Amino acid sequence: MKKTILLCILLALSSCATKKIMIGDNEAKKDGEFALSSTFIKVKGKLFAGEFALRNLNDKKSVIILLSDIKCKWGDQTGHVKNDRPFNIGEKTINIHVLGVKNAKLKCEVPKKGSGEMQLIVKRIYNNVNHDGKSLGKVLTKDFVWKHSL
Repeated sequence: MKKTILLCILLALSSCATKKIMIGDNEAKKDGEFALSSTFIKVKGKLFAGEFALRNLNDKKSVIILLSDIKCKWGDQTGHVKNDRPFNIGEKTINIHVLGVKNAKLKCEVPKKGSGEMQLIVKRIYNNVNHDGKSLGKVLTKDFVWKHSL
């Protein structure tokens, strides 16, 4: 009986598995300012997710990105970005110190099953004048886009 229950659980879990696609070196970069990359994407139905490396290339300024300022597209559909952590308990702000890197698990969900080019759009990257991870300064970069086509 225990083996049957265990087998059923394993089958249920494997049926929910997402397809992990290795994408290699896929970095969007604005010289001297910012870079965004991911080594893999997971695709399932109407969402894609990945662990994204956000790099501050500025040697003088810390930056802050609000999760609400990160948008996504998949083909011609616009979606919503969330932290891909259980219960969406991850950071709502992403602060990156001078020449620092922050990894964030992000997922994009669109209304229908997606196809075509995937995009993450960082609408605004703010200067963190006090280097405290909280104080928003002036906008350093607008509409920074990372793209990947399947």
